[in-house]
Amino acid sequence: MVYQIPSEGILSVAIAEVLRQYDVVSSQSKLADLTRKKLREINPEYSVTEERVRKVAIQTGVASVEIKSREIPSQKPTSECPVCGSKMRRIKNKTLYGKAITLRYKCPKCKFSTGITRSIPVRYVFKYALAKEKTDNSNSNIMLF
Repeated sequence: MVYQIPSEGILSVAIAEVLRQYDVVSSQSKLADLTRKKLREINPEYSVTEERVRKVAIQTGVASVEIKSREIPSQKPTSECPVCGSKMRRIKNKTLYGKAITLRYKCPKCKFSTGITRSIPVRYVFKYALAKEKTDNSNSNIMLF
């Protein structure tokens, strides 16, 4: 099967159109399916993975993401965010004895957070993050000084 990979710009526009139409998409696979359908309207050979759709939606700011996760008690957290691939930042606190301890790890880009034990994302909820276009022009005569 022959396929083409869309550029990040084309992909982000397709994701934005899908989220503008549906406003909230309750899973990564649904968002990827809807985005693939939108991309195939542009070019029938376009194909994209779920992971790339998620990462582009977060990195371009088209979507705000609510992440539901579960903890794996036997594993330590990784230094890379499992959601967007950015480097996780340590959230530290000082003890009464002056030592610094790590409380949590937080991603500065997508706001994914995990404790001392490793958390893995199990469900994503995508919401349209760009400003909605106004369809009501009743306030268009108001002048701001």
